[in-house]
Amino acid sequence: MFSRHFSTRTRKAQIGRAVSEALEQRLALSTTLTLSGTQTLSPAGAFNVSDDTGVDSSTSGFEGEASSAIDQSNPLRVAGFSQHFTTGTNPGNQLNFFFSGDGGDSWDVTLIDGGAAGEDDGLGVIYLRGNPDVTFDANGRIYVSYLGIKVVGSTVTTYVMLGWSDDDGESFSFAELDSGLGLPGAPIALDKPTIACGPVPNSTDQAVYVAYTDDFNTSSKRVVVKGSRNGGQSFQSATVSDTGNGDTLAHVAVSSSGAVIVSWHKHVGGGTTGTGTIYFDRDADGLFGTTSNFGTDVAVQSFSTNQSIRLYRAPGQPERGITTNPVLAIGNPTMANNGRLYISYLDWENISTDDSRVRLAYSDNNGATGSWTSITVDTASSTEFLPSVDIDQATGSVNVFYYTNNGFSADNDDARMRLSTRMDVASGTESWSRTYLTTGFSNEQVDANDGDYADASFQDVHQGTVHGNLLVRHYQHT
Repeated sequence: MFSRHFSTRTRKAQIGRAVSEALEQRLALSTTLTLSGTQTLSPAGAFNVSDDTGVDSSTSGFEGEASSAIDQSNPLRVAGFSQHFTTGTNPGNQLNFFFSGDGGDSWDVTLIDGGAAGEDDGLGVIYLRGNPDVTFDANGRIYVSYLGIKVVGSTVTTYVMLGWSDDDGESFSFAELDSGLGLPGAPIALDKPTIACGPVPNSTDQAVYVAYTDDFNTSSKRVVVKGSRNGGQSFQSATVSDTGNGDTLAHVAVSSSGAVIVSWHKHVGGGTTGTGTIYFDRDADGLFGTTSNFGTDVAVQSFSTNQSIRLYRAPGQPERGITTNPVLAIGNPTMANNGRLYISYLDWENISTDDSRVRLAYSDNNGATGSWTSITVDTASSTEFLPSVDIDQATGSVNVFYYTNNGFSADNDDARMRLSTRMDVASGTESWSRTYLTTGFSNEQVDANDGDYADASFQDVHQGTVHGNLLVRHYQHT
């Protein structure tokens, strides 16, 4: 069913100082799926959490790159965060923050747009706000991270931004974490921030971390993480990747002991397929301890010729393309497998038939070299893309989300979001249960959509309930 309540709010923020394609009309749906017992799945309804009917209010327009989060201390508090596109000058200037206090039955929306109509992050009206991500800390504070791109003449400046809210997203404070000027051939100097919260070791403090790629403040790409233990008032910074290993799609997570962990993808070759490696590194006492630092990068998965994927145009995502997209998650150390590490990713089963497969790598030895095992999540002969993994900290279930054109004819751009789940027990070979998050499907080619589903899609699971934000292009019910 669609949501019974939908409202819009715009308040002015407290200001700290803190080449993407535009998307066509797209509906952002939030689905709730309850997992119980032995994880036999039964899909529930889809909740409409955005409007696709015009440009005359802060909730009109269309969405891109959705992220969702559940407050672990109160699972009825659910947040979503997405790009919000309009028409005209600077159509990608806005972000939509969604909040529900009743588990997804009703939603409020806050617009972030540089103060034009919503929250003011200090950047003003700019070319693009993108790569949105959202999380809660253990105290219920909401944190968001995103990228800002400002274009003045031929000068492109990229900003990594952090925002936080203590009033359910009605207002935000902001901090600028980093900025960089684009270079010829590489206009986006900083890229794809992700966010995570967790404890500071030997302290009652909560830390927030943002990881991203830096192509400006170095002679070669590197992966950087910044963290704050005082709610965004000051920050520590560290370079994660070894020289030459940094590239793209950094994803950050924090363990229950306060270790900050980052994974990323190194693609080798100038084309859309090539060789490459998924890397992993960790700082065991976060950025605030003195006994540990990021060490030598660990190769999680190495790709042979044409197995590494970057922006390969495939069915369902023919304009933006599909990418290896590693996403990191950590299990609950009090449950089976004692804090197992997971990284979901994409590679080719058969490139000649556009058969991409979602894989899941896991380690039971803190990610040490040689400790990673990789398994296949879905064996369907179809195109999968934008995978992400999340671990239910209450039940231990492993949940992998992804878009797929499975069930549609070959070369068809229809797609749905699928969930594969299993209970996490010691052998790592258990079978998966699967379901689609809605009975509807999407086709990105309607009205010549040039942005597809963009570059990321992050979901959340807690206490057996899935909250998935998915993007659908002209939503259709089967």
